[in-house]
Amino acid sequence: MNKESENILPNEEPEMSAPLLFNLKSKMNSDAGFTTPDGYFHSLPSEVMKKIESLPDFETQAKANPFKTPEGYFDSLPTIIQQRILDQNKNKKPAIAWLTGVFNNPVPKYAVVVVSLFLVIFFSVKYFTRTIKVDYVQEAPPTEQLEAFYLSQLDENVLSEVYAEESIISEDVQENGIENYLLENDIDLILLSENL
Repeated sequence: MNKESENILPNEEPEMSAPLLFNLKSKMNSDAGFTTPDGYFHSLPSEVMKKIESLPDFETQAKANPFKTPEGYFDSLPTIIQQRILDQNKNKKPAIAWLTGVFNNPVPKYAVVVVSLFLVIFFSVKYFTRTIKVDYVQEAPPTEQLEAFYLSQLDENVLSEVYAEESIISEDVQENGIENYLLENDIDLILLSENL
């Protein structure tokens, strides 16, 4: 059995069982997309030929110049341009006259704007053109490296001389140190020598 025949009940007509679907189907059949008028394709070539024939003949029209200038236009053009330049210069005010007009106005709204704009420009130029001094700090080399460098530069003779000088100085410091200690603490040297 066919699926369509299973869905349709034997005693009911389609418009009674699903009226919405039936109306939709009949509406789709009547508005079945785009249509062309009757005889459109038969009359198309003759319509196109009529439109082509109605166009002007460009070969004959190209010989005539469609652009014209008034009589004496180029003779009077320099004087017209010169007069316009003079009229524009008369209407221009110098900047000083404009500024005096702004500041002499009884309502100082424009003067405040001009002054504040000037201050903003002045201080921004000062700020962005300032010089900044940057001190670079060089890292000090560790003392061990310095000592190793200086020791590598010394000669054996120089080292032995420095050692001998330091030993003499240290002996003097020891002797002077003992004498200074005894003198500072008021110790009798005679008594000390007897006890030794």
